[in-house]
Amino acid sequence: MPRVEPYRVLVTGSRSWRDEQTIRDALAGVVSRHGPESVVVVHGHAYEGADAIADRIASAWAGLSVERHPADWDTCADHCHPAHRRQRLGGSTYCPTAGLRRDAEMVETGPDEVLAFIDPCRKPRCRGRKPHGSHGATHTADLAEKAGIPVRRFP
Repeated sequence: MPRVEPYRVLVTGSRSWRDEQTIRDALAGVVSRHGPESVVVVHGHAYEGADAIADRIASAWAGLSVERHPADWDTCADHCHPAHRRQRLGGSTYCPTAGLRRDAEMVETGPDEVLAFIDPCRKPRCRGRKPHGSHGATHTADLAEKAGIPVRRFP
């Protein structure tokens, strides 16, 4: 019996990711297995890096659907303490946990597969053990693996 539900592929990746061909090839593999009309590309709608590349590719690919999940940087979660907000250039503030909440929400949508395009962490003040992957994309991939969702990592 043919699959009725769309095949949902979650693309997560570093904002520093620039390798468009690797993303194109990974998506082409998914499309060749399931057909473009059956595939939904889910991503975090970051303005640069892997999300932006995946959005460009998927939006231009006839038949593919795109589902964007931008982080709500202006709104805090109920458990957030007001003092944790960070200041942007220009004076406004944002919730630093918004991206992590968005990542969890994307995993909770139940993707069939995750493609993770992860560059090394480049935060100058990061206290994490070096080397390690960028925080947001690694967080999403780890959450998906814990949920039993297959993850393909592209370092």
